Amino acid sequence: TIQYRVKKVYNNFKNKDISFKLNNELNILFSSITEKNNKTYLHYYLQGYKESMYTRQQVSLIEDISQQHLFVLEMNDLVIMMFELENVTKYPILSQLIILPTLLFKTEETYNGIKKGLSFKQLAKMQNVKPNTIEDHILELFIKGYLSHYDTFINEKSYKHFLSYYVENRSERLRNYKEKFPKLNYFEIKLLIIGYERGDLNVAS
Repeated sequence: TIQYRVKKVYNNFKNKDISFKLNNELNILFSSITEKNNKTYLHYYLQGYKESMYTRQQVSLIEDISQQHLFVLEMNDLVIMMFELENVTKYPILSQLIILPTLLFKTEETYNGIKKGLSFKQLAKMQNVKPNTIEDHILELFIKGYLSHYDTFINEKSYKHFLSYYVENRSERLRNYKEKFPKLNYFEIKLLIIGYERGDLNVAS
């Protein structure tokens, strides 16, 4: 649960001047959101000692915008926050509060194997499945945020041309992408699409 994770993180850092460090990370986080979205509204929902959070209706009145529009702006802030907090170096405390979606048992086995440096063939043999099943596991791990290093599975030079094309032709079938970029296999194409749609990869990457 969220409460359990917060308590665990607090206990890990309580003897290491957590208040100062946490305050510093929060300042960096909200500065980053403001820089990327020009403004942020999430600070209204922070709750502190003897200080209650605002409701969306109250924020709507304060900022003089509709609640519907405010909701969209909040979602934009949350997307930036999500990607920011994945930076463990930048947010050593706050990044530990991320609770990732649960994995299927076999996908978790693949994840543990990847952390040990096992290859596709070794993972497939260990689970007695075909290599394309392992590929599906890896795609799930990227989608759910467990993996983020795309260059482990894709050559950097090969994906810039694909992404340039994909941005302008996002509704095509996988088969069409494969015909256009025969040097990429279906796994690499799917992974590039996931990376772009998650905001991890872009044409200028």
